[in-house]
This record gives sequence, C-alpha cells and structure tokens, in this order.
Amino acid sequence: DDIIDLPIMHRCSLSVAVADAHDEVKAQATLILDKCGGMGAGRDVCDLIMLAQGLTHDFTADDNHQNHQ
Repeated sequence: DDIIDLPIMHRCSLSVAVADAHDEVKAQATLILDKCGGMGAGRDVCDLIMLAQGLTHDFTADDNHQNHQ
C-alpha cells in the first residue's frame, strides 16, 4: 500500500493495491480493491485467485463431515 512496495509489484504478474494505497501504487497496480488495508482486502484477493483457478468450494456443504449431535 506504499511506494516501498513498487519494486516487488513490478516483478509480479498480478499486483494488487488496496483502496487506501498511495496514489502511485494504485497507478501501477493491475487491480485496485474496493476495501482498505486491514478490512478484508487480503481475503478478497485470495478468493479472486481461487476463483480464477477453479479452486472454489462450498465450505458450508456437509459433504466431508459427519453431523455430530
């Protein structure tokens, strides 16, 4: 979220900036999130990557666990 991150961002195929990142970081990011840092932005990035790779799963499904009553 700050200019110190720019060198590593240039080495990444996908660079992501949070909503409250420095303007130069946002200008050079592949994707700018709606959320600010510390407000779930990291989770959103993980979800997007998993979705792009087809690795989503309905974790609310009870297909791998026995009901314990």
